[in-house]
Amino acid sequence: METLSIVGYSEWDPGEYEFEVYNQAWGLAEPTGGYEFTFLPINRAPESVSPTVSLGDTVRGESISDPDGGDRDEFEIELALGDTVAIYFQALSWDPDDRLQILLMRPDGGTMRGFNVQGGDPPSYEIAPPVSMAGKHHVWVYGNDGRFDKGPYEFAIVRASGG
Repeated sequence: METLSIVGYSEWDPGEYEFEVYNQAWGLAEPTGGYEFTFLPINRAPESVSPTVSLGDTVRGESISDPDGGDRDEFEIELALGDTVAIYFQALSWDPDDRLQILLMRPDGGTMRGFNVQGGDPPSYEIAPPVSMAGKHHVWVYGNDGRFDKGPYEFAIVRASGG
């Protein structure tokens, strides 16, 4: 029996969808063998801290514990038009195979900045483009790139120098 594996998750609006199964290596639309789909709910809630953060807060004590089960921690932060912010992010695991992703998104869902870190690395930071849309922005933390990565992390969003 041929085994096809699709790892990762996507989020869709309610509705009806069609899925096509194909052999990715050869681009053929004629797979053989058995396959199955598993749809899991996304656990958006942080486990131990408030989902609302303020500029300058450091979020600690959270962990991606079950990326296979849809664990994604989501936070909200209020940003003003023109703010320039830096995102500090660190995976606190010592396992370099544990890679975590952070995304800062505008109120309309567009990505402002995203990057990944891996266990054992020092804290990373990136400066996001100036805020072009005032309001509640979203921060997502999850296992990187559809992998089954997990582990504790911390992050802070601070005003960037000169911002």
